[in-house]
Amino acid sequence: GECGSGGGPPPAARSGHRAVVWRHSMILFGGFHEALRSETRWFNDVHLFDFQTSNWTELKHGKLARLPPARSACNMAVCTSPTEALFVSGGYSKVKNANAPGASRSEGIMHVDCWMLPLKSLVAGKGGGGASPPSWERISRK
Repeated sequence: GECGSGGGPPPAARSGHRAVVWRHSMILFGGFHEALRSETRWFNDVHLFDFQTSNWTELKHGKLARLPPARSACNMAVCTSPTEALFVSGGYSKVKNANAPGASRSEGIMHVDCWMLPLKSLVAGKGGGGASPPSWERISRK
């Protein structure tokens, strides 16, 4: 089937992303895009694909919002009790290191953090009532 035209653009091309099904949507998070002539780009964006309308929606966050660092190959799950929330933990990414010797100026990071994104406001925001986007919360490691 073809994607509907009423929603936003689909996510940028990527691999290493994660996707889970929640209610009548697929939630997509993270990943990376590697091109021959440009630097690898890592993502920490969240996109929803609505199976009922075949439309994509990107979750927008304010400039000062706390977001999980960009990553690929992470763990992701939706929990429904006691409240509906998306959890993201672990994963891998690379960051630039100007002090690295030789041609390799990036170093790999194995993420060990865990983040939670409450999903309740996504349901409330469906009516176009201007509900604020959900906010990521870092879950402390013990």
